[in-house]
Formats: sequence, structure tokens, C-alpha cells
Amino acid sequence: ILTFYFSETVLASSLNVSQVTLQNGLTATGLTHALRPPTGTTNSDGPVIAINMSTFDINRINYLTNIYTSQQNSYISIGSTTIYDMNGNAVTPRPDGYAENVRNFTEDLRNPTLVNFTVDLDRHEVRLFFDETINLTTARFPKFSAFSDANGTIWYQLKGARGEVRGTYAHDFVLYLDKPDVDRIKVTEDMWTTKNNTWLYIANGAVRDMNRNSVNTQVLPVTGFPKESLPPNLVSFAVNMTDGTLVLNFDEPVQPTTFNYSRIVLVGGKNNDSESYTLTGGDSISENGLQIILQITFADLNSIKAFENLFTKQSNSYVKFGDGVIADMVGNPSAATNESLQAASYFNDTLRPVLISYDLDMNMGHLLLTFQETVDVSSFVFESFVLQSYSNVSDEDATHKHRLTGGLAESKITELDNRHVTLKFSLYDLNQIKIKKIATDRNSSWLVIDNDALVDMHGEPVVPLLNGINAKKPRNYTFDTTQPVLQQFDVDMDSGLLTMYFSETVDVEKFNVTAIILYDRQRNSTNFYQLTFESVATSRDGPVINVSISAHDQNTLKQIDLLATEINSTFLSVSSDLIADTMGNRLEKATKLKVREFLADESSPRLLGYELDIDSGNLTLTFDETVNVSSIDVTSIALANRQSSAAAGYRSRQLSNNCKASRGTVSSSANWPVIVLNLGEDDLNALKKTRNLTTGYEDTFLFLSPNFIKDMNGNEVVATESSEALNTTHFTSDTSKPTLRSFDLDMDSGLLFLTFSETVKVVETLKINKIMLQNASNFIANSSSQTLSTDPWPFGSRSVSEDGPVVTIELGFVDLNEIKYKQNLGTSRNDTFVSLLEGAIFDMNNNSLVPVTGFQARTQIEDTTMPKLLNFSLNMNTTILTLTFDETVNTKSLNVSRLVIQNAAGSVQDYHSSARKLTGGQNGSITSSDNNHIVVVNLGSEDRNEIKRRRMLAINSFTSFLVVKASAIKDMDGNSVVDIPDGIAKQTALFVEDESPPAVSSFSIDMDGGFFILTFDETIRADSLNLTQLTLQDGAFKIDYNHTLTGGESTQSDGIIIRINLTVDDLNEIKRKHLCREVADCYLLHEYGAVRDMKWNAIEE
Repeated sequence: ILTFYFSETVLASSLNVSQVTLQNGLTATGLTHALRPPTGTTNSDGPVIAINMSTFDINRINYLTNIYTSQQNSYISIGSTTIYDMNGNAVTPRPDGYAENVRNFTEDLRNPTLVNFTVDLDRHEVRLFFDETINLTTARFPKFSAFSDANGTIWYQLKGARGEVRGTYAHDFVLYLDKPDVDRIKVTEDMWTTKNNTWLYIANGAVRDMNRNSVNTQVLPVTGFPKESLPPNLVSFAVNMTDGTLVLNFDEPVQPTTFNYSRIVLVGGKNNDSESYTLTGGDSISENGLQIILQITFADLNSIKAFENLFTKQSNSYVKFGDGVIADMVGNPSAATNESLQAASYFNDTLRPVLISYDLDMNMGHLLLTFQETVDVSSFVFESFVLQSYSNVSDEDATHKHRLTGGLAESKITELDNRHVTLKFSLYDLNQIKIKKIATDRNSSWLVIDNDALVDMHGEPVVPLLNGINAKKPRNYTFDTTQPVLQQFDVDMDSGLLTMYFSETVDVEKFNVTAIILYDRQRNSTNFYQLTFESVATSRDGPVINVSISAHDQNTLKQIDLLATEINSTFLSVSSDLIADTMGNRLEKATKLKVREFLADESSPRLLGYELDIDSGNLTLTFDETVNVSSIDVTSIALANRQSSAAAGYRSRQLSNNCKASRGTVSSSANWPVIVLNLGEDDLNALKKTRNLTTGYEDTFLFLSPNFIKDMNGNEVVATESSEALNTTHFTSDTSKPTLRSFDLDMDSGLLFLTFSETVKVVETLKINKIMLQNASNFIANSSSQTLSTDPWPFGSRSVSEDGPVVTIELGFVDLNEIKYKQNLGTSRNDTFVSLLEGAIFDMNNNSLVPVTGFQARTQIEDTTMPKLLNFSLNMNTTILTLTFDETVNTKSLNVSRLVIQNAAGSVQDYHSSARKLTGGQNGSITSSDNNHIVVVNLGSEDRNEIKRRRMLAINSFTSFLVVKASAIKDMDGNSVVDIPDGIAKQTALFVEDESPPAVSSFSIDMDGGFFILTFDETIRADSLNLTQLTLQDGAFKIDYNHTLTGGESTQSDGIIIRINLTVDDLNEIKRKHLCREVADCYLLHEYGAVRDMKWNAIEE
């Protein structure tokens, strides 16, 4: 299945698979394959389209061995008409040179299956059909067997087959059986003669697909009927006139029980006029097979001998067959011979030594030869004896025959008596016979003897046993029952090779690598390792077996300390399951043999590739062997955005080994070829912070120096050159949303610290107004909160951080004072919580923050800074003193008596310039302001009048200064205000003059004492009083009598109360006019300007 991911929904029905080409790189460097129908998709419209490849396309891809075997060689190019979107827009093409690399590649792990097979024994063919492309080079033909049924009641294992396909790789191939296999199948009764008894057995590993997935064991019946219709033909024959036999050799196995002797004609030549004789009878005790020995009857033999030119020598020994002399194993009768066939061998009555029979003992490794007469043992020529698997083996076929070797330490002849001779095989000959799987049983043991092999006592040469003519099977056969023995072994850890030396030929097909265990010592072993099935024997059958130790086994061995590191730490044990000889005798168990030769690993490890998962922070490195994690120096590795350090725009980050927990890069991997570096927070955040570095495949490259890591034998890793950084093989981008790990609030410095799980994009994405401080994790009754303000600094809050995992927010004046104003918010850790809304900030890959609700502060630093008076204003018109502080203050803590108003920075002693310390109490100065950074003080009557009384105090901004004692007021955390002492008193920032006219609050008159007292609402200047503008009258509105004063005397200084002593004339006149006899007839009228306040504001009329 090919799965395409598009940037938008596409029209599935518009897919044109012929525009899709599979290739092995961005630019194809080998064969490519264009898809063709019926490959297509059943998907509905959408951005993801899954293409189901046809069997043809799959097999074609598998056939092209250079593509689609891994992610590295799996690319695809598409034409512009491959598919269209829902609006008919063609897909953007990806032509050759810009092919797309596969994102995810799933390799073929499915085992191939034989679907069916057909048999044509006439052509020696078995045609096999698999469900996928198979690799013929992996075929192991001895794993194919002919079965008579599903249970293999009768069976035969193929020995000499070969395979052929139209190409090297296809899903069907023809298994060509060699003639010996066909003959053995045919000679086996009740097998492969009908559809019901024709089954094929395939053992596990018989053949593999293109991804080296092995076929599983299968037993399958034939499809159709096995074909065998050709008649058997006589190909040669031999004559022995001494014992009266004809040895007949056919081109296929025949049944001697079907003999029709009367259709055999003996002829003296090829011509029709030659002498001839038709047999009248005969006998044969031969088994079914290619060779039938016909015993001529005594009568026929005498009749033949009566002819002068018939069967007296080889040149007049011919035979001619009529129709149906004999039948093959399925009943096909032999055909008549068109021409007479001359004898290939003729034996006259003159006796030569003849091998009557022989016994073969494969356990002891010798032949027991029995002749009809005494032979000369000293005349034996070893090279003239041949053992072979069949009676007829071609000259070119060296795999099914073995000629004994001569020379010293070769075969040994032992005389038992004058007719019986024992020939003992040399070890070399015995191993060669077993390697070629000759003489595995009586039926595969045939002896050929050359003419010069030996002579009798009179010098007569032996009668030869000829290949394909009269080769002989043993009379008795003794199977090999001796267990093979592992004698010694060598180990090469540099090339990963284990060489094992056995006492005899062993059968690699029976090799079980898991029976091998390596130990670190001969006694009291603490470390050991059992090889796995991934290690394989690379040798053919023989006494020496090479085992290629798999990469997995090599790496695991290297992972184990002090095992197989030198000659004294390498010992080997094997069980009997390791291997068997060619006769199935299991190996004799061996315990902790010491290695004979040991070669240590001297190759430097090499980095094959790496994957960076920036989301999880894992850097996965893959080496070509096990590496020692304890040797890692992470500072010797750097990630860069270019392959060369000389490239424009080059950026890099060298990893750190900061020992602080989670800060530096470390690895928790075990020693292995694949290790994972867990990038520390410092490194991960630095990588994310650096723009255009490790954001994708295109800008992720890796440099490493030799001391980054070592293998288990101390070999340093191969370094990357400064211009050849390694590009990542796989990159996983950051898809995780950042989370708030902790936050701290410093009310003293007015800073809010937000610590995130990763680097965040501060300048570009921080939304201040999506941050809210609150006094509880959940909003309940009386909850307090403050959403940060986006007003311009310094009123609104702002960030003072660059991109990074920690964001520092400087709280603006508004936010800071609002928090302080709410006395149950941000005063301790218990009432300091934060909520961050969706979109408050994003990480470097634009992943939005995971929203946070009611997250408690890690620390809260109380405000220990004393509040400062920034400025003050004095309004003498309203007698209001306004104090502005740098933070919210607690107005309940105000102590006005600690405030002093003076006319200069330093106080003076002159009364009119002297300072006035404010007073509290009933008539004192007070404030009604709520907690705030601005406090309004209403000057009490005493304070405002005393201030006004001083003519040089608080008359303008130059005579208005304020002294503030530390105990005057406190902030919300109880910190006293910063003292402003006398000498550096603060001048008012704003001054408003007194512009209000004074007014008489009340007056009283003492007619007995002759004076009256005026009380004003503010201090007035006593010297401004004009008594002649004062009039006493008897009513407020209706006036009968009045008197305007003519003079008098004021006895008071500036103040709110003035005593006026009446003149005698004015007093008498008042009395005369009956004024002020009582309160009801005593009213005071004053004209405009009758008196003035300290700012010379005239009293109104």
C-alpha cells in the first residue's frame, strides 16, 4: 500500500496511477517502475489517498532490487496529471530530480507461500508458483522433497535439482530435476504416478523472497495430473558370457516384472542378414530401476553359443527390441528399436578377476571387496576406484561421484584372505564422499572400477565396473553411526567470524547456531552468551565450518564485559544440537574449549545515521557496532544547520554536560549500537531558541569528534569532517504544547517570572492581557484577581525577556498597585495563583500554550521596599493636601502628626516662616481616601488656620515644602514610608492659592464690658480690619435702628477670632438706640472689604 498525503482534499476518482513512478533517489540512478492498473485506490475523497498496488506492480518492484528495500531508496515522482483537487486543480508535479522520499517505510516481513505446482516428468520439470517474487539465488534445492501424500508416507529428497526463471527474480520458476532425481522418483512406487499421490514438500528456508523472508514449511498437492507419457528406451547393455547375463540399461526406471523375453532378439550385426536369435525365456531378480540384469536360460545360452558369429565378441553382440519388451513405472511400454544396439561391454568365457560383491561400511570407512578368485593386493591402484550416487553419472557431474586419491596416508589395503580385500578410506576421501552426499544408503552407493585397478595372480586385469554400464551396488551397507567431534575453533572479532574444526564432514543443513555458547573462563564463569539464529554458517558441508557472527550477536558479545575480548576470555561449549554429520549423527557434546587463535576488534566504530526527535528531546544515534556509553563525551558532538561550517548562515550548538539535574545532555542507554541521548534542558532550549536550526530535515546536521565515544575495545569513533556533517535520517518536529512548570512573584521588585517546559517565543507571541493573577485556584466568593494591563509602560506591564524557557514580566504601575490594593492577592504563596488563557504564548514551533487555571506560585517574595513619596500638591483654596506615592499605601496607617509643612527645604525659626506640624484629633487633619497610591488629606481647621496665620508659609509653591517621617504611613505590607527629613523637605509639585473670601462664622457682644468678638471661618489679617465698615442693627432684614461704628480698637493678632473694644461714643449710641439689649435685636452687618484673609481676599458684604 502506498499512502499519499496531500495539502488538501483531492478527488480520488481522478487518480492516474500511470503518472506515478517509483525510483531509488531524488534523481533515479537505476531502474524505475511506473505503476499501472489495476493498481488504484478505493478511498473516498480526502487529503490522504491509499493506493493498493497490484500483484504485477508488487512483483515488479521486488524484481528491481535497487528500489523500495528501505526508506533510503524509496522515492516517488509524479506527473502533473496524477490527481486533481476538488476544484479540478492538478497536483504540483514532483519530477525526477525532485522526487519525494517516503516518510514511513514498512518492510516486507511476510513469508512467501507456494500457491501451486505442476509436474512434467517427461521434461524433468516442476513448475512452482509463489504468491510473490522470490529470489532464486536463495533456493536450497535439498529442502524440496517429493511426497506421496500430505504426511509423506513415501518420500524422496531432491539432491541435484536446479532452478530457472525468466529473470533472476520472479514469482514463478521451473525446478529442473536432474536425471538421477527423476529416476529415483520414478523408481519409487506409489509416488508421483497419479494426481492423488503427487505432493511436494518444501522445508523452511527452501527459498526466500526479495527481503530474505523464508518460505515456511509446506506440503501441497499437485495442480492437474503429473505428466509422464514417454516410453522407456534401452540405452546400453553389457554381455557376460561367463555367467550368461545381459545387463540392460534404460533411460528411465523400468519394472522387471513386466519383461516379455520373447520380444528380445540377439543380433550379430547391424545388417538384417546378420545371425540372430530370439530369446525364449529368461529370469531377472533385479529391482525396479534403470538397470536390469537378465539371466539367460541355460537352453538359450547354449543355442547362442552354437552360432559362430553371434555373441562371440563385442563386435557381433547386438540386441534388438520389439514393442513392449518391458514397461516403465507407470506402465508405458518400451518402444521397438529401429536399429540394433551394440553391446557396450562384452565378457567372454576367458576368466578375469571379477568383483562378485562388496560391502560398504561408512561407520568404519572401508570397502570389503569379494572377487571370484585370488587377486594381487599389491597391484591395487586407488585412483581407479570411484564411488558415485547413481549407476550412471555424467562425466561433467563431479558432485555425484568421487575418485579415491592415492599417495601417503591415503587409502589403506588390508588383506583378509585371497579373495576378500578391505580398502580403508583416507580421512580426506571419507570427508569428500560425505560432502558430496555419496553413499548415504545402499541405493546411493555405486562402485566403478577402472580396467587398471588391479590384477589377479596371473596378471589378468580386473573386469571393470563401468559408469552407466555395470556399476555395482553393495551387497551389504553399514550406516555411519559415529558422532562427529568439535576439535578446535578460532575467533576473529574484527571481521565477526567463528571457525569450527570437526573430526569429519558435517551437514550444514542441520546446523543450529543457538547450540553455541561462549564463556569468559573455563571454570567459575560469570559471563556467557548464546548465539542466536541471526548468525549463520557460510560454509558448505565439510569438516571446517565458518560461522558469520551476526551484527546483533557481535554487538551483544561486545556489550558483555570481559567476554571474548582476548584469548584467555574466550571459551566455547556446544550441545549435540549444534550439528550432525551427513548421516544425521548428532555432534558429541563439547564443554568450554579454549579458542585456538583470537583476533581482537581493531576497527573504529562508525556512525551510520541518527534521528532527532525535537518533540521528546531524544537524539538517537546508530553505529555499526556496540559502543561504550560510559565513554561518551557529549561536548564532542554538535548540531548544525549546514553541512559545512564554512556555509553561509551557519549556526550550531555544541551539547553540554551540565551536571545539574536535567540541565545537561545525558544518555541512559545500555552499551549497544543504538544509543539515545536525552538532550538536557539547556541544549534543547538553546536549539529551539536558535532560529533556522533543527527545525526540520533541511537544517539538521551533526558533527562529532573522535573522542565522542569508543567501542567496547577502546577504538575511537570515526569523526565527521568540518565540511561533511551528517544529515539526519529522520526528524520529528516539536508538536507538544508548552506547559507552565512554575511561576514566581516578586512583589518587592515588581517582577513576575513564568517558567515553561521549553523555549517560548516571547517577543512575537506573548499576550500580556491573557495573564491573570488570582488569590485562589478556583473563583469563589470574595475572590480577587488582576488581569495584566497592556497599557504602555510604565503604566501597563511588559516582558523584559528574550526567547527562552523563562519569561520575566515587569509589572506596570497599574497592575502592581492594583495587586497591592487587593490585600488578599499576592501577599503570600497561599494567595498567589496564575491563569494563562489559550494563546497567551507560543513555543518556537508555534504550538500554543496549554491553558492554565489557578496554578499556585512556587515562591512569593513579599514587598520589603519602603514606599516613597513621589510628589505632593497643596490646594490652599480647598485646604487639601494630596500625597502621591510610588505604590499603594494603607491609608488606615496614616499618622498626620508625622507630616510637617514648611516654607523651605530646611525649617527656619521666624514665626511667619516657621513649619507647621499637622495635628490629628477632633479638629485635626484627616483622610477619607481608600487604599491607593494617592492619598487626599483634608487639613483640619487648626492646621489650615495655623498655616494661613504664617504669612510666609504655603503662600505659593516656593514656600510649600513637606517633611515626612518614616512613621507617617505604611504600604500594604507594613513597610514604612521613606523618611523625608528636615533639610531636604520635598517641594510641592502643584500649588493652588487661597482665593476664597473669609466669612464671619459668629460674633458675640459684651455690652457690660464694652467689646464684641468676631469669629471667622479662616485666619484673617488683624491689621486689615476697618471698624467703620461694621454696622450693628436690630434685625436681619427689617431695620428700625442701626449704628455704624466710628472707631474702636482690635486687641488680637492674626487669627480666626478678633476682639474689638468699642469706643465710649459708639457704646453709648448703641445703648441709646436700644441695640443689642438681647440676642434678638443684635445683628452685625459688614461691608465688602471690612476685613481680609492672609491672602488679602476681602470679606464680602
